[in-house]
Amino acid sequence: MPQPRPPHLQNLRSPKHWLKRLTLGLLTTIITTWTGAYFIEAIRGPAAYLGPTRAQRPFLEVFRVDHFGSQAFSGMDVLDPEDSDFSFTSMKIQEIDGYPNWTRIPQLHATPTMHSNGYGMTHTDIAYGWPCLALSNTHDISLLGTRNNRAVEIKYGIDLGPFTPTTPESHRILPYKPIIPGLIINTLFYTLTIFTIPTLIFKTTRYHHRLKKNHCPICNYILNDPHQPRCPECAWQRPIPTPPSPTTPNQK
Repeated sequence: MPQPRPPHLQNLRSPKHWLKRLTLGLLTTIITTWTGAYFIEAIRGPAAYLGPTRAQRPFLEVFRVDHFGSQAFSGMDVLDPEDSDFSFTSMKIQEIDGYPNWTRIPQLHATPTMHSNGYGMTHTDIAYGWPCLALSNTHDISLLGTRNNRAVEIKYGIDLGPFTPTTPESHRILPYKPIIPGLIINTLFYTLTIFTIPTLIFKTTRYHHRLKKNHCPICNYILNDPHQPRCPECAWQRPIPTPPSPTTPNQK
């Protein structure tokens, strides 16, 4: 006769059980991603120069900034790198295998409006998430005018304002454009590591510990008779020991 499985193991076969935990995993993914976006100033830090992505004027000089839990690609419209205030000609180009699908930098077209100092706009795509990048946003900054009144256009993100008053071009943005592979991987990761495996270990340990103390493993009711087949409080049924299988004597 097959033995009844403990309730916490029976729940593993329930679609409602997994739907609940996947929902919690998705919410955890969004919360952790937004937490990183709130605290990490992704476009600040050591930048890798990737060179121009187009040959015609204005050139688009591209940088990549990597932080733990974020990655940013920033392209700057430059009329002529040799004539601009910031020379790119002395910088070493870092070779990469390709751009990720979530950034639009390689497909950007030339911006017609250029400033007299040789700059036009800065186009930035930022992605956040751990262990994989899960959500992204874009924002474009016009380099026309003074630093404090440059136009900023934000897409796929909730703008919470500049990180600091001294860096008005660097905004704190909560992204909501999904990066599907990373969103799925992070949701499964948090579902298993936070809401499934620790709970399974805890409930299994508690189940056997209560049973060893002659308590009901479900409601912790004290069972007076160690052989009592059913809990009078919650109707839990004690597993019936499986009799040993008969063995045939060795024939000589």
